[in-house]
Amino acid sequence: MRTNIIKSIFFFVILFLNSCNSDLRMPEVQLVTLPKLAFDATSDRLILDGVYTGKIVFDTYYKDLPADANIVIAMNGNYSSPKTFKTGVSTFPLTQALGSADLKTLFGLSTIVAGNYFEVGMDVKMQNGTWYPAFNPKGVAYGSGPVNLPGSSPILKIAAVCGYNSALAVGSYHSVSGDWQSEGDITITLDPTNKYIVYVSGIETLEGLTEDRDKLKMVINPADYSVVAVKSVIASYAWGYHNLSYEGTGTYDPCTGKYNMSFLITSDEGGFGKNGFIFTRK
Repeated sequence: MRTNIIKSIFFFVILFLNSCNSDLRMPEVQLVTLPKLAFDATSDRLILDGVYTGKIVFDTYYKDLPADANIVIAMNGNYSSPKTFKTGVSTFPLTQALGSADLKTLFGLSTIVAGNYFEVGMDVKMQNGTWYPAFNPKGVAYGSGPVNLPGSSPILKIAAVCGYNSALAVGSYHSVSGDWQSEGDITITLDPTNKYIVYVSGIETLEGLTEDRDKLKMVINPADYSVVAVKSVIASYAWGYHNLSYEGTGTYDPCTGKYNMSFLITSDEGGFGKNGFIFTRK
């Protein structure tokens, strides 16, 4: 009896497989080079006040080299008509100079203004003659899988920003955090010996909390305006918790003085996870 049941199951499986439409089968998988782009150690990361002097290293994530490759650049998210900067790339790694004059010529610009941004990628041609573009009309042609591989960087973004003005990075600010459910005014002051270090006070305005310890220390990286908040204990006691501390990362906008931060908030008794904060000048 058991043998007959097994034979019947096998028979129906064969019928099911034979009845499958070929259109429903998995498409043929193609092996495609995954570009890996990085800034050279001497390169600018940002376009400051319209001026950029860069060097980009073009390589591949794996060692499956393409038959041919072109360096392409898209501006301000216009992926329908990226510009070709260099053709015939066949030797890897390649360190390629790129300056603001190149970008202006490529896109017909007289000046590059704050808010403009450029994305650099690499079209690759595989051994079968098929070209695989870095961009298509819908956007960047890479999904989350290859982009999130450790050390993966198939596209580099170069943004045009204002030059750093320390006076704009400090003063009276308004803090909003939907994650932490807090909102209120804060004060940001400048370190007397380093214009890229600022201190935040008043970040906690909830009832019952006194900031009796350190101010929150934040360090601005002038190369790319990323921000690191050094772990700082700001209150000895808060709502039954001891030694409330903040640390995290974020970005600073030198044109507006705005900070967009993500803080890990902890205490001696435990942590409260990461919480997003936006500091806007008043």
